[in-house]
Amino acid sequence: MDSKDYQLLNELVENGRKTNLDLSKSIKLAPSATLGRIKALEDTEIITGYSARIDHTKVGVNLICFMNIQIERNNFIDDVAKELCEIEEVLEVYEVMGSASYFVKIAAENNNDAQRIIKRIGQIKHVKSSESFLVFNQLKYRSARIPKSFITKPDRKPRKVY
Repeated sequence: MDSKDYQLLNELVENGRKTNLDLSKSIKLAPSATLGRIKALEDTEIITGYSARIDHTKVGVNLICFMNIQIERNNFIDDVAKELCEIEEVLEVYEVMGSASYFVKIAAENNNDAQRIIKRIGQIKHVKSSESFLVFNQLKYRSARIPKSFITKPDRKPRKVY
């Protein structure tokens, strides 16, 4: 990947509905070259799909909660992960190193709903303990963006496209 690929990815993250012509103008490449790059990024599964960002509060999700989850022993890690991923209200699951085994993001309608989800997670076999963190405000969201320092690295030489 070169800097044009990184720029293209950031443009798509910012607005996945941008036309190929607009994308090509943004990254200063011909439309055919831009389309070829998009196809290559999809074929290599660097781009794994397209989706819409939703304002959760406008669809009834009034509470976002993060949880640190510890399990009894690491040999149960796959079983616990599978169960966490099957819970509909669990939006994200990360296996982490440190005092926790997992970092989990949940969406709930209200406090009672969050309590129900947290209790369900606590009842998963081999979950030792959990700690919950209620989100008051989302101050920044750039999860899919690529930091500018990656794009502008001096070793990002243009690639040959044939």
